[in-house]
Amino acid sequence: MFILKIFVSLNLLSTVRSHLKDDDLIIEPLDLFLNSSDSLGILYCNSQVPIAAEGKILTASFGKPVEAPPAFGFRTETHNSTTLKILIKPNNFIGANYIYCHWNNNITYGQKADLVIGEKPGIIELKEPCRAYDYLYVECQLHAPVIARGFQNGFRKLFDFTELTTNERFYHHVPELIKIVNNEDLIFRFKPLDRGHIPKDVLMNVNLTLAGFGSSIFTFFIRPKFTTRVDFRIENILSTRATIHIKYNKTGAVSNRLCSGYIQSQKDSNRWEYFSNVTATSNDKIELSYLRPSTEYQICLRCYHKLTDDSFDEKHCQKIITESLFSNKFFVAIVIIAGVLVILIVLYVKRRIDQKKQSASQTTINQHDPLLQPPVVDLPVLREQSIGSADTQSIHTDRYEHFGTDFNETIGVADRVCPDTRDLTCSRMNMST
Repeated sequence: MFILKIFVSLNLLSTVRSHLKDDDLIIEPLDLFLNSSDSLGILYCNSQVPIAAEGKILTASFGKPVEAPPAFGFRTETHNSTTLKILIKPNNFIGANYIYCHWNNNITYGQKADLVIGEKPGIIELKEPCRAYDYLYVECQLHAPVIARGFQNGFRKLFDFTELTTNERFYHHVPELIKIVNNEDLIFRFKPLDRGHIPKDVLMNVNLTLAGFGSSIFTFFIRPKFTTRVDFRIENILSTRATIHIKYNKTGAVSNRLCSGYIQSQKDSNRWEYFSNVTATSNDKIELSYLRPSTEYQICLRCYHKLTDDSFDEKHCQKIITESLFSNKFFVAIVIIAGVLVILIVLYVKRRIDQKKQSASQTTINQHDPLLQPPVVDLPVLREQSIGSADTQSIHTDRYEHFGTDFNETIGVADRVCPDTRDLTCSRMNMST
């Protein structure tokens, strides 16, 4: 068992003081280097006064939380009245940190020692073919688990790339480390010197280093797959329409980026059926209409600059569920208004029918009630007289048909009808009465 012991001496300028400050502490700058496979490392923190002098307690802590597991083990023991024992167990941890020795929990007045745990950098591999995005830059994902964990946990990010193809350079130096994936992979971004022009075949050499534990060298070809990032979201989802918002569709590359795709609707729990196409467009927004309420849709898009781009065959899909028809306030308002109109029309028609029925019923009653019938009067028949005939002498007496001598008995004087034409006979009768 390998045990490395380093004594960190903390010398106080005075023996016992009521207030201990960092000016009272002296520490020699010692570093503790451990291999990730080591069993244990030890630090000793010494003081010229008792560890618990005047209520002050000497303790220890480490500086940064562990980003990439597994974490190293850490605990303290009292070695004697003036010495604190700090035990570090590597546990296959790879990274750099600090160990602080300080009074109580006030790390501000503490002194620190460097803690470095690592191993040889190990292999480097190209995880997948590099990708050229929007003719603007190239990203390459390198699989290097030891180095990735070390970079994640505090090692200085030391790397160097060299183009080996020709004397001509195609990319800016140095590429940017933009992301560490799953504590195992490193993604580097290369920007071409000629904006908008991505070379198709460049031999690249990379050197990755873990300080104090060595370097690894790897050579690979940058033969990018030409692709386009598809970043979209679906907004304003209603019962019959929705909006696709495409992020960064205006890339500023040498050619306009296009996005197209298709829409599927769910037929049952396991099957989708074709609904419609999404026509190729360079716009940031695509309006979808004629959707069905309360239906699940799958919207798939692919974006590309040229039909020969590798990303033409790569689609990205999102699912949505349209709202219920009755959740649309505008539709509900229309239904309410239409319902009110229908009720008013029905009431109007019913009223007209009732009026017609009432009118017909009144007519029938009038036809069967003799008291409501108008009196029937037989009008006298006017006889034609020839001008110049013998009867002209009796024109005033024989103009109307005679009903006989019983005329006065049959019709009362008050019931006689007198025409508008003045008749002397009628006048005489009226005068006689």
